[in-house]
Amino acid sequence: MVAAGAVTQAYVGGTFWQGFGAFFDPIVAHFGWSRAATAGALSLQRLEAGLISPFVGIFINRFGPRRVILWGVLVTGLGFVFLSQTHSLWQFYVAMSVIGIGLEFGSFFAIGITVANWFVVKRAMAMSLFTAGTGLGGLLVPVVVALIALTDWRMGLLVVGIGFWVIGIPVAMIMRSRPEEYGLYPDGGVADTDIPIRDQVTGRLEDAAPAVTSARSLSASGEPSFTLRQALLTRSFWQLSLALGVTQLTMSASVHHIPALADFGVSRATAGLVIMGVAMVSLASRLGTALVGDRLDKRWTTAFSFACLFLGTLIFANTGGGLHLLGFTIFVGTGWGVSVPLRFAIVADHFGRQHFGTIMGVMNVISTLFGVAGPVLVGWIFDQRGNYREPFELASLAALAGIPLILTLSRPAHYRGNATPS
Repeated sequence: MVAAGAVTQAYVGGTFWQGFGAFFDPIVAHFGWSRAATAGALSLQRLEAGLISPFVGIFINRFGPRRVILWGVLVTGLGFVFLSQTHSLWQFYVAMSVIGIGLEFGSFFAIGITVANWFVVKRAMAMSLFTAGTGLGGLLVPVVVALIALTDWRMGLLVVGIGFWVIGIPVAMIMRSRPEEYGLYPDGGVADTDIPIRDQVTGRLEDAAPAVTSARSLSASGEPSFTLRQALLTRSFWQLSLALGVTQLTMSASVHHIPALADFGVSRATAGLVIMGVAMVSLASRLGTALVGDRLDKRWTTAFSFACLFLGTLIFANTGGGLHLLGFTIFVGTGWGVSVPLRFAIVADHFGRQHFGTIMGVMNVISTLFGVAGPVLVGWIFDQRGNYREPFELASLAALAGIPLILTLSRPAHYRGNATPS
């Protein structure tokens, strides 16, 4: 499931999350829309995806991940096919909305919930390897750029949509619900042994009790189990939501990376290679996180990723040559690579697996409210000021604000067991 999820992430990352910027300028040039209006569809897509996030967890619990993800893949493909045939701004918005619904049910969020439910001790490793696919997807960005150059943006979108069906349907058929439903245990454990256990938030070894090697020992060894209501009553939930939200604003502005590079005087071909470089650094960072993410304090590791996002985005805003592009590639790639897998892992570590999908979904609604502002804000400031430097400087400050929020994060009250927080 981790490998299959990584394949999906590679395709989604290369064609949409990192690659859709290649479609941005051709679409703006074809229709003559403002950048703010065009980017508004992307923000609407992300807002819509965030608002339906809680239902993803509910539907997975009720129908199983296979059916939910399969439905999402089919809808995503239809959305891209429709987008390739759009002739007006309202059609563009509708198509992006369909894509948003499909992606939320058929890719990162739904697969992330599924993978997280199969791991406890090795959760950060599993999530890092799963999301490493997004880094590999960077290799597709130059391919997308070349496809648009050889044909046009409509044919490119049509090919992308069909590709979602070809890749996504087999992946959906591999997905399974929680290991307990198949007589298995998280992390592949089969027995309880008296060895030290590793605290999943701080990374420290603790003396106690049976190891977290089977489902029978989870409550005794420290895995929390919060309901949505219990989680909402904790300060940790809201603080973590805010920390992930403000940094999502920085990350969501990435749709403007390729247009901004063109504005800075960088050719589209070179811009595609730069974004591919970001993806490669991100891939290496995710693999590094897979090795150390379960051993270090996730708060410090996540804060490090936010600092990298801040520095990389600030450097990008002041791009003036090759060294700036190198700094942007290294810092933003590292920030993306470390941050993304830890977002799922740190939430699951704080609130447990039992209601993880629902809790993560509601938290995603809150963080999405910040994330939707990124594309529109950057596009609007560009339309007003005529440059990309100022909006990206502003976007960098959002990542900076997330650092103290994540560093001061504490465990929810009555962290261990199933008690209601006070």
